[in-house]
Amino acid sequence: MNSLYSLIKNNHKSSFGDLSYYEKDALYSVSRDEFWEDVGIIATALHIEGIGKGDTVAIVSEPSVYWMMMDMAILSLGAISVPMFSNISEANLEFQMKDADIKYMFVQDGWDKVSKYARDMNLVITKGIDTSLRNSVRYEDFINIKPKNINTHIDDDDIATIIYTSGSTGMPKGVELTHKNLITQVLDISEILNLKAQDKALSFLPLAHVFERTVMNFYMYSGVHIYLINDIDSIGKRIKEINPTIMTTVPRLLEKIYDKINIGIKEKGAVSKTIASICIKRARSKNPNTKNSFIDGICKKLLYTKLQKIFGTDMKYIVSGGAKLRDDLHKFYLNAQLPLYQGYGLSEHSPVVCTNYPKNNRYPSCGKPLKSVEVKLSDKNELLVKSPSVMKGYHNMDNIIKDGWLGTGDIASIDKDGYITIVSRLKDLCKTSTGKYINSAYLELELAKSDYIEYVHLIAENKKFVSAIIFSEENPEKIQSAVDNLNKTLDQSSKIKKIYISKKLPTVENTMLTPSMKIAKKIVEDVYTKEIEKMYTK
Repeated sequence: MNSLYSLIKNNHKSSFGDLSYYEKDALYSVSRDEFWEDVGIIATALHIEGIGKGDTVAIVSEPSVYWMMMDMAILSLGAISVPMFSNISEANLEFQMKDADIKYMFVQDGWDKVSKYARDMNLVITKGIDTSLRNSVRYEDFINIKPKNINTHIDDDDIATIIYTSGSTGMPKGVELTHKNLITQVLDISEILNLKAQDKALSFLPLAHVFERTVMNFYMYSGVHIYLINDIDSIGKRIKEINPTIMTTVPRLLEKIYDKINIGIKEKGAVSKTIASICIKRARSKNPNTKNSFIDGICKKLLYTKLQKIFGTDMKYIVSGGAKLRDDLHKFYLNAQLPLYQGYGLSEHSPVVCTNYPKNNRYPSCGKPLKSVEVKLSDKNELLVKSPSVMKGYHNMDNIIKDGWLGTGDIASIDKDGYITIVSRLKDLCKTSTGKYINSAYLELELAKSDYIEYVHLIAENKKFVSAIIFSEENPEKIQSAVDNLNKTLDQSSKIKKIYISKKLPTVENTMLTPSMKIAKKIVEDVYTKEIEKMYTK
């Protein structure tokens, strides 16, 4: 198959169960036949408007069935799908619109942000949004036509989508992914996760992020029933209703679930609280690769079995990606015998490089490389990857791929069995003005273990000592105590000498958090320039 559209639509398994979604508390479903029929209608309507091979079409929407149908219709024409987060920052939106030369746009959410660009579009398709623009058409009116067969020759090396990176350290880059890139991902993941028609997939991460988008392609190819959820706060409730067998998540959600577990334990009686605390401590500290003891059996009976019910009664796969899971939480979920599988990837690799999976799950690794992936380490231990999933390049930028090998920017180790463990980002190794190297990611993760700290941004590059901006609404004394306790374990050069506590928590809306829930480091440093200066001038 030369196109992702053809691969999924023509796969014998692609009689995927219904595609279900919630609107408020009501559950709606679209059958596979209705899905592909509407994709054909949308493609016909786009074709009539002159959209064809190589044209860029923006999708500005929260995850929805309409997002998915629009994406497939665009790909079927050989056009280029450009997903954008509906809560995107103004600066990133302006850059992406210009960089991708957007002339066509589908908008279901975020109209207040994109409306200023709509007048200059050739066509704006809106869903649930009424406008007075002459170049705008309601989705319902747009698809009020009969579908026609459109024959478009697509090469597997044609660009299918441009995904913009989060931009945690600067402006985003447009990652050009081809049909071959996306097809390779689907086929490689299918080799290690053999889903059945009766499986149920829960999807709540943004489809504008390549992680969930690739997962969604895999779900559709595998023929499973897919449930879309937009309200993060309702995940626990929906899990109980749906009883999914697979879900993908990011570490931030697993951290929140863990925090809720702890809150619940604190509210128990003295005896129950003591027992639960002992089991929690055991789960956070035991090496999951070692055999379980009598104590672990007791903890399973008294606590772990109850924790497993948080994820429903049928859960078989909880795949964590997008960022590294905190070491203590990785231990906790594995020791609690939850089916957690940590993976690793990057947008430039479409994105999955490696992942743990059933019978091949080793702590603290991110698993083994996918079937088509070659890996090696540079002389600086940077992980290098080579595969058909490697991007075509950055949009409107010089090629950075050398002899087919992509530098990931991550320091890693590879054990004798091929399991890859990510140590840190190359950029996370900060060099102070005294010449000492500081692993900022390690210190940030260690501080984030505190119940009183939400986010941390460490500052050390070219500075005479290490400082930190800590985001928390808790008592400053509790925060300082957490810092002091960490400092006791560090050598002199790594100790955090000064901190600034901000009660204004980072969010995507205030641009201090990227859409993939990572601290936007450059923006944070720009926002707190004066506070940083004071820490080094007092």
